[in-house]
Amino acid sequence: MIIKQANQLDTDYKAVTIAAELIEQGLVSADGIIILPVGPQQRAYAKEINEVVNYTSVYRNREMLAIRINREGIYDMLPEGLFHQPPASSVMITEQAMIKDINIRREEEKQARAFFAPLEAELYHIRTIVELYESRLDKKSTYHELVNIFLKEWDEFRCFNNEQMVILMHVLPVIHEQRNNLSFISDILSIMFKVDIDLQYRLSINNTPSKEVRELETKLGTGVLGVNFIAGLVSEQEEELVINIGPLTASQMLSFLPGTQSAGALDVLLSYFIPLSTTVNTNYLVGPDNQKMVLGFGDDNACLGFTTYLGH
Repeated sequence: MIIKQANQLDTDYKAVTIAAELIEQGLVSADGIIILPVGPQQRAYAKEINEVVNYTSVYRNREMLAIRINREGIYDMLPEGLFHQPPASSVMITEQAMIKDINIRREEEKQARAFFAPLEAELYHIRTIVELYESRLDKKSTYHELVNIFLKEWDEFRCFNNEQMVILMHVLPVIHEQRNNLSFISDILSIMFKVDIDLQYRLSINNTPSKEVRELETKLGTGVLGVNFIAGLVSEQEEELVINIGPLTASQMLSFLPGTQSAGALDVLLSYFIPLSTTVNTNYLVGPDNQKMVLGFGDDNACLGFTTYLGH
């Protein structure tokens, strides 16, 4: 017996709620539970769930859980004349005939309820599935039902895990108000990735000419001013965004490698918060305990160029 008593003295749970909870906890499968109405006669003073019983299904040859509820079924909604003959006059009928008529009516009611039972069972099965879906929507931190609604329209959000998506759903409505708000962005990134992340702008000057610029340099005696020679090499200051992530452990640093889920999620978030023309430089800060190299297949801090560097 899965549950001995569905309700306490001060509760009146719906049958579909109890059924959905049993399915969610894995105590019974969705097709291993059936809800059947027994009529509304006791509903005025009784709870919705009349009884919960286990039985062996003859057709499925396995144990089933039946929840009988004090609600009207299809039989109760239809006129009695569809199932019963008009009663005989009480003046012309004997006591034995009256008892026989009552027994016949009860048998007709039993057969009529059995006839409509598959339809009612399927109806309450659908209600149970809907109740289960709504329950999983409310438990958005555990299940993916609510997140999947967003993923249908925002395919780029697939790089986020379920917990990050829940946070992002609360942030999306205010993103347009917080663009370039580095303090707010730092807090959101730190919460989503569970590491300290600091953002700040700084001015950078590139005094070293690029290879393309050096190839265009004019040698003395070969240049004509205003034609292929311009006086002066101007370097303008550019504002760049510096992101400091850490301190990190070796395993955390590897989770930010290019192509990983965290790296993709960080790029998506920056595309929403930071202007596209902004140059972004990311610095990964390793904790003191992880600033060493340990060789071995089971060690995370031996990735050359990310957690390990060649030097003196």
